[in-house]
Amino acid sequence: MGPTPLQRCVYQEVGPKTLDEIAGDDMALRNDSAGCAAAGCSLGIDYFACCEPPAQPEVATYEASAYIGDYDRLRLDKRGAVNCSAFALVRPKLGGEELPVELPTSWGIDQITRLPCISSTIGPRAIGAMGKLGLRVSDDACVVDAHLTAFFANAHGGVDAERFDAEGIPVNLSVAFCK
Repeated sequence: MGPTPLQRCVYQEVGPKTLDEIAGDDMALRNDSAGCAAAGCSLGIDYFACCEPPAQPEVATYEASAYIGDYDRLRLDKRGAVNCSAFALVRPKLGGEELPVELPTSWGIDQITRLPCISSTIGPRAIGAMGKLGLRVSDDACVVDAHLTAFFANAHGGVDAERFDAEGIPVNLSVAFCK
């Protein structure tokens, strides 16, 4: 078994391209006589159709934390019945893939992970995400609101969706950082 190709989401609801258009572009590159034969080919990318599932009732607890330093970090942890997930942001934004997630100004996604709550390892990273995570002031305190979905490749060649639905989760940030 060789190396695993990169895995990425295609967001059919928001574009810019559909899975069929991406497959067509890849096939055109593959058949281009000046392409791989002359320059060599990379491992490629596995694309998955990632669609936001409807909100469903769940039993989960949320906790938010922050670290302010050279790189500020904000983390939203979700503890469900089986899986524990984390959505981590960094400021200033670092380079990387742009995802259709609305975030507070100057923050970027650092990583999104999920693993069984009984595990002590580092969980696999999400291959994509969509939705919104925001900061706001409530009763002179900073709180996190999250309505987003993270997508994880599964062992069956498909994608599992993990929703983060939280309102008013207190975070240890000054009110100035929330505005």
